[in-house]
Amino acid sequence: SVKGYAHEENSHSAVAARIAAGQADVGLGIAHAAEGHGLDFVPLSQEFYWLVCLASALDTAPVVQLRQLLGSAAWRASLEALKGYSPIDQAGQVQSLRSMLPWWQFRSSRPGAGA
Repeated sequence: SVKGYAHEENSHSAVAARIAAGQADVGLGIAHAAEGHGLDFVPLSQEFYWLVCLASALDTAPVVQLRQLLGSAAWRASLEALKGYSPIDQAGQVQSLRSMLPWWQFRSSRPGAGA
């Protein structure tokens, strides 16, 4: 009996737009999209995002430049200005997947490659 339950959207903004238009009662999305459409927001979980690249790419000019941007005060300020987002202290720093995601196991799809 929840209006909009049978309909799927492909973005957080589209979910918020349907709710704001009265085409759905509720939906899963992010705080920034809800705020942009004047909706209430109830957080269900906290998510962390990582930029992942090959170790061999870490010291290439584009990746170094991106890491510097992600660690900058300007980037922190941009994230803090978005409802629902907050940077971590380690932003822009290289982290080990194994330390961040201890349950994760790398498995190569290449024949004969080790795990």
